Amino acid sequence: MQQIYSAYFLEDTLQLTPTLTIDAGIRYEHTSPWTERYNQLSYFDQNAIDPVTNQAGLLTSTNASRRGQTISENLNFSPRIGVAWSVHSNTVVRAGYGMFYSAGNGGVGAVPSEFGSGYQATTSLFMGQPASNPYLPPIGASLSNPFITGVNQPPSSLLGTSISSFLNRTFVTPRNDQWTASIQQGGKDFVVELGYTGSRGLHLWNDQQIDVPSSSVLSQGNALLQQVTNPFYGKITTGTLSAKTVQAVQLLRPYPQYLGVSQKRDPEGDSIYHALTAKADKRFSHGYSILAAYTWSKLIDDVPERFAGRSYIADPNNLRSARALGDFDAPQVFSVAHVLDLPFGAKQRYLTHGPASWVVGGWQLNGIFRFQSGYPISISAPNVAGVSGFTSYANKLHSGQLTTSPRTLNTWFDTSAFQIAAPFTLGNASRNEPDIRTPGSTDYDLGLNRSQAFGENLRVQFRAEAFNLTNTPLYDAPNSTVGSPNFGRVLGGSNNRVLQLGLRISY
Repeated sequence: MQQIYSAYFLEDTLQLTPTLTIDAGIRYEHTSPWTERYNQLSYFDQNAIDPVTNQAGLLTSTNASRRGQTISENLNFSPRIGVAWSVHSNTVVRAGYGMFYSAGNGGVGAVPSEFGSGYQATTSLFMGQPASNPYLPPIGASLSNPFITGVNQPPSSLLGTSISSFLNRTFVTPRNDQWTASIQQGGKDFVVELGYTGSRGLHLWNDQQIDVPSSSVLSQGNALLQQVTNPFYGKITTGTLSAKTVQAVQLLRPYPQYLGVSQKRDPEGDSIYHALTAKADKRFSHGYSILAAYTWSKLIDDVPERFAGRSYIADPNNLRSARALGDFDAPQVFSVAHVLDLPFGAKQRYLTHGPASWVVGGWQLNGIFRFQSGYPISISAPNVAGVSGFTSYANKLHSGQLTTSPRTLNTWFDTSAFQIAAPFTLGNASRNEPDIRTPGSTDYDLGLNRSQAFGENLRVQFRAEAFNLTNTPLYDAPNSTVGSPNFGRVLGGSNNRVLQLGLRISY
């Protein structure tokens, strides 16, 4: 397998006046499609006509004239600019904008199936024409021959099966636009800064099923699951779609000749982030300094974080309905870091001479305190949509915030606010709830260290560290599955106190 990445950039700094500086640049990036030495890859061509069923949409193999699964994107130019203006000796205003592409393979290649179907052919289990009673096996079915219509051999268009693949179109690279502005006021021993940061994510990747019918068909209810005459009978020769009848909903799909079509890295996601920031850095006398920072922010997006799995999309055809607070939206973050040189030993205030100064001198105490609010909770519920490709949310009756009783680990939110949606509906809850959150985190780490030189070339450093000194638990997210006996309960936690000693010798 091969994929080639290349990048070029140009940058310059312009000193327009003694107090005004501009940094400007532009970067170009290009990522080639995946190719394979013997062209043993495939892609889904939405416009190609399948010669067997005469339907649009066909899993197509690469060849010598079309080696890549996708079409290259050739216009990934990303400008950047930054401005610094010294208003007067102690005040600086800064602003900047940058465009960034998330170049790379998007995690593709971790396992062979990431490259899509076609040469990794599969055959669905099929024992025969379904019986009229759905709770009975097909007439004449036998476990000794579960593939009575044969097995797909690669390379194959895999008609009649479920496939995952890249689509026959330009492989759009995710992009992030970032902008920032701040004002910094300094003094002899302190710096204070107020700022704003924003970012916009475009073309965010999401593995997504693309053969889902319109959600309007759900109003047909149980009629979708009724067996109807299969127009592909006698044309498709393997799997479920080789039977005389199929479920009615199958014929309503955009590509009915396939049981399912999933797109790898569908670049359809969108996000927006805004944050106000404040920072103060103060250096005191006698070796003590402190740095405090605070962020107040909000993140909104319409696709879940791909590797976290904290939320899901109900209707792949309508990402607007999935737009909600991001999986990792943490509106408030506050941290304080401090460093203190203990006032003992040479050049300090106390015990400056003698054996005692050798023992207690040279020690430094440092610590970090951090608080972060919790993430929005994603309420899940049994999937009652009834049609493959849809995943229903819960029904939300009112806010999940507790108003009449205190919040406890056994009752983290008002569970009566949610119920299972009606059959063949998608529910009305949000992908992530805006008014209930997981437990926040509070942590204080403290360290004590000393470095001692022996001659010119040998230095020994000793460190004693306490992580989560106060042993404050970090509680797990509450169970958020409607119908679970533990719905709304926090069942565990982590982040025990850890004590650590270290010795480092440098020579």
